[in-house]
Amino acid sequence: MLKAYKYLFYSIYRWQLKWWGKDEIPEFTAVLGVSLLTWLNIYGALLAIGALTSFSAIDAFSVDKFKNGVAMVSLIGVNSLFFLRRDRYKHIVQELVNEDKRSRNINLTLIGAYVLFSFAFPLVLIGIGV
Repeated sequence: MLKAYKYLFYSIYRWQLKWWGKDEIPEFTAVLGVSLLTWLNIYGALLAIGALTSFSAIDAFSVDKFKNGVAMVSLIGVNSLFFLRRDRYKHIVQELVNEDKRSRNINLTLIGAYVLFSFAFPLVLIGIGV
């Protein structure tokens, strides 16, 4: 699981670096991307719990803009510590930069499916009225 999390970071980092270069702080953008996707997964899980049970996790936590903001900033903080502290992201990049083309294609397909699912799942649940 941790390897997938690192690969997600690496994929966003590499994409950001390719399109906008080092001046646009790709490591921080990757932290923001990973945090957003993680938040969407948490939100989708809470919606799914509400759909499968009579307990509405979203209402129970009375999620409002302030609490959402605090949760997101906390998530960004944790991910920043994990990836940016002591330049850990550089070690992740070194670890993954030499992967073969076949592995890269498989991994990027999986990452693409994960990103699509992360955005679509909460929207589908909201769309069906959960």
